[in-house]
Amino acid sequence: MKKKFRRLWAVIMLLLVVALLMTGYAGWLNPNKWSWLAVAGYAFPIALVLTVASLVVCALMCKRLLPIPFVGLLLAYQPVTHYCPLHRSQQTPKDAFKLLSYNTYNMGKGHMEPDDRTEKNKRLIQYIANSGADIVCLQEAPLGLCPDSLVSHWAYVDSICGKGGSQIVIFSRYPILRKQKIHYDTKGNLTGVFWLNKDGRELIVINNHLQTMGFSMKERRDFGNMMHGERKEKEYIKSTSRTIVGKIFEASRIRAHQADSVAAFMRRHCSTPMIICGDFNDIPQSYTCHTISNPGKGVDGKSMDINDCYRSTAFGPGYSYGHFGMRVRIDNILCTQQLTPYNCKVDNSISSSDHYPLTCFFTMQ
Repeated sequence: MKKKFRRLWAVIMLLLVVALLMTGYAGWLNPNKWSWLAVAGYAFPIALVLTVASLVVCALMCKRLLPIPFVGLLLAYQPVTHYCPLHRSQQTPKDAFKLLSYNTYNMGKGHMEPDDRTEKNKRLIQYIANSGADIVCLQEAPLGLCPDSLVSHWAYVDSICGKGGSQIVIFSRYPILRKQKIHYDTKGNLTGVFWLNKDGRELIVINNHLQTMGFSMKERRDFGNMMHGERKEKEYIKSTSRTIVGKIFEASRIRAHQADSVAAFMRRHCSTPMIICGDFNDIPQSYTCHTISNPGKGVDGKSMDINDCYRSTAFGPGYSYGHFGMRVRIDNILCTQQLTPYNCKVDNSISSSDHYPLTCFFTMQ
């Protein structure tokens, strides 16, 4: 009986390891070619927790099987560190400059409750003004909603508009030389590129607001009710799950084309220091993040070395979106090898938007 149980437990752990690797490396697959396999990364946190739990169980009860989950976690090192890096705080050099990336949800005025909007708007404006950031990249932030009292904190301000009234904004202490929109298939989202003069050197800042999931408020509430166990009817769970998964598939396919377009731009401008930030609307184990983090060879024939600033300097999962039962990191800051990042973090101290802001310090080599 004991032997049969051990065999069964070994099979279960092998299946867990397979699930961990499939979900962890799902971002390598284009959703337009691989369908549901490419979005399996959304199940990665579950697979990770179960694999770690099996490791603990083996350590306590069945040490002979301990190598199975241990080797599985080693093979999944890359996605594990993408999801939950474990870095101590670094000493920030005095000459470092600070970047803030923030999806503001229409400057805090996108919330459902009208009574909350004014107060959230005030807190959000105060937060940005007091951030001390040298460069601020905002998404879902129409420039018309940014008061003069906020804009006056930076010497240079610009924005780019997309379809349907979407807009991204940049505030900068450094001169803005020019700007460009990256053209791709979109239903109202956009990517804007800004060239800055940073102490006599060009610095490219790519501000992204990639394809949203398109969840309605009702669908978000339904998902939250399901995740919190407030609605347990089988038909309700089945219907809600089908809707959520369907929209994830559709949005992932659109974002795949957008990510390809951003990566193509990065390859063309590989020789210029570059920061890529914003709301990717996708998880670390996604084709979107994998493609932008690994754009390939630049026009100079050399492979581009892109640094995921959160992965290389932060601590913990760092959920940048935590509403309606969804706890994910879908906002990012990345940079090319000409820059060194320090202390990238998600700031959960302000809840005026449905996203949390990201900050990071940089020095130019």
